[in-house]
Amino acid sequence: MDSELLDFEPQEGYELLQYTSKKQLQELIETLEKSQDSVDVCLHSSDLAQLWADFKSLHQVITAGGGLVENPAGALLFIYRHKQWDLPKGKKEKGESIEESAVREVQEECGLQQVVLGRKLTTTWHTFGSPENRKLKKSVWFHMYSAQQELIPQVEEGISKIRWVEPEGVAKKLQKAYPSITEVLQAYHRMQAVIAPNPD
Repeated sequence: MDSELLDFEPQEGYELLQYTSKKQLQELIETLEKSQDSVDVCLHSSDLAQLWADFKSLHQVITAGGGLVENPAGALLFIYRHKQWDLPKGKKEKGESIEESAVREVQEECGLQQVVLGRKLTTTWHTFGSPENRKLKKSVWFHMYSAQQELIPQVEEGISKIRWVEPEGVAKKLQKAYPSITEVLQAYHRMQAVIAPNPD
């Protein structure tokens, strides 16, 4: 065990492990998949690039684009899918840029015709699938604008509701959203802080 691990303090409730091999990682993933309990594990490695490469090699990597859409009143667009509040996103198609994918998916999932692409906000990662077909989704998120009020959920994608949410209502939506959506909102607030005019 290297000396840095001894000084590392993970969040309370995490099991701290020293990373040793791809085989160890695969066995750990299988153990977590079979567990009925919620378990948090923190892997420590002096070679983060190798750990990340090994993790990706155990999954099919999928790239998606998505958007945090804002209207002129400052409300943000949320969709309700699979009993979670979410943001519109979808898989990048062959020949598309990630920006084109993000705009297309927002338009398709929300029934928006006019969408203006803004700045890139962040990139999130999450896993899904089955032990026989593990997938790792890389989602690239952009800030977008639309003044269109009429919203049409893409029901074939499991979307049952779409809402323009005022700033004061966002925190409540995040209570029933995936952790990655909180990451996107944090990136949005960082962007606002950077571009906000200085009162002095």
